[in-house]
Amino acid sequence: HVRIAEETRLVEEVLSRLGKGTTDVTYGLEEVVRATEFGAVEKLLLTDIMLREAPNEKRINIENIMRNVETKGGQVIIISTEHESGAKLQGLGGIAALLRFSIG
Repeated sequence: HVRIAEETRLVEEVLSRLGKGTTDVTYGLEEVVRATEFGAVEKLLLTDIMLREAPNEKRINIENIMRNVETKGGQVIIISTEHESGAKLQGLGGIAALLRFSIG
């Protein structure tokens, strides 16, 4: 249950930053790609559904993002949609990132 607690904490952090309107968080594939190119992604959050059910081309794109984030010292966390926080993340398009710095 430690993993579920950590996943929940991270998703809540994304939602909290979005709620405050801070610019050190982003979500959606295009926005996350942009943040990754800047090397800004500290933690990449993806739902298991996003990975499992993406069509080939999109999955390759997602795998490239994951590799890019890890290469630049970020962490990739797969969030299970079997609990509430995963469902919340899925509601944001299944992908979000906590950023090291704002990319405006």
